[in-house]
Amino acid sequence: MTTTTGSNGKRDAAMTRGTRQRIADAAVLAIAQGGVGSITHRKVASAGSLSLSATTYHFATKDDILELAAKNLLARYIENFTALAAKCTRGEVAPFGIAELCQRSLANSSGDNRPATIAWCDIVLGFARTDRGHRVAKTWYRDMLEAWDKVAVAFSEDLDPDTILTLIDLVVGFVYIAQALGLNRAQIEAVNRGENPVQVWAVDRTSGSEQPSRRKTKRQHSIATQDRIIGAAVELLLEGGTGNVSYASIAERSGVSMTAPAYHFGSISNLLREAEFCLFTQSKERYRKALSADQWNCNSASELADLTAAIFIREASEFRLQSLAHYGVWVESARHVELRAAVWESIRDQITAWRKRLSAFCAPTAHDALVCQAHFIGSLIREICTGAQVDTLASSRLRFLRMFEAIAEMPGNSTLFQNRLT
Repeated sequence: MTTTTGSNGKRDAAMTRGTRQRIADAAVLAIAQGGVGSITHRKVASAGSLSLSATTYHFATKDDILELAAKNLLARYIENFTALAAKCTRGEVAPFGIAELCQRSLANSSGDNRPATIAWCDIVLGFARTDRGHRVAKTWYRDMLEAWDKVAVAFSEDLDPDTILTLIDLVVGFVYIAQALGLNRAQIEAVNRGENPVQVWAVDRTSGSEQPSRRKTKRQHSIATQDRIIGAAVELLLEGGTGNVSYASIAERSGVSMTAPAYHFGSISNLLREAEFCLFTQSKERYRKALSADQWNCNSASELADLTAAIFIREASEFRLQSLAHYGVWVESARHVELRAAVWESIRDQITAWRKRLSAFCAPTAHDALVCQAHFIGSLIREICTGAQVDTLASSRLRFLRMFEAIAEMPGNSTLFQNRLT
């Protein structure tokens, strides 16, 4: 690209920044609608009413577009927090507390910011697959930690970095839950006021089918072919996400003809949904068995922290790719209502399991159990997307212990954030 000077150079630079911004905004919209795996230069150009040549001129690869889109989303988030801290410091806004800030952040994510939030959730999972993505994610969390710390200081709340990180994880976990269930602001605020999430957030099974449909057949050979195709799709999803699945890759991996996936499932999107559901079911069963295992005696916050850390380390290392696929289904559920019944069933079962474990040493509410689940989700996503190693994962036990001890000291809490390690 030619560099110019003077007024023309400044004008050209401004135009370049403007075009890049439009491309980044268009990418966020395209990701919210179709997911990271479906992004192409052409789709981004279409979403932003831009020429294809504009996107290819400014960005050599799809990953370049995704990185700028992610940085722009974070920059806006940081700007809002920095502005809030500055206004509080100047006395223009009365401090309202970190717990309220968590609640507002969650509620805003399910309002006008929903498309950008869905895109962010998807980008996070996508970056977990590459070293480049890990570097970007580490920058995200470092900058978010600094921004939250500025607000805490402005609110005159003395919070250590571990507590702030726990609150960030808690918000992120709740964001994934809220998007997966398609919750609106009113539903979030109702539960934060004390209403039972198992009732307020329940998804009616009749609102969508629990499992994607295959082509109906009674022939054993056809069923075996469908299973082989799904198995290939699952392997490809684990290896590279949705962008790794195509008719050609399925045919090569499963040994079927190029037309077989379309014949049995109608389209790649239908096949992907079937494969994602298969992975989701496997992960759900893993979580259920782990939390309900009889060999773990959890009669104290410390013993439950041991169990939780063991499950956490396993999911972040041995089952890292399966975890990505699991929460990838949650993001797809934000776009496709027919997946929500299955996701809700998993969330509801986890609330029951966490509540049972907590009841060994306190009298927990559904809110207490839900907080444990959100904290686990947010922490797991952070560790996976930043590429954390096993030795750093071990430190998670202390944060889980602090949360369980806080719940034990104040059992029966019926809010999502108030008094949660603050």
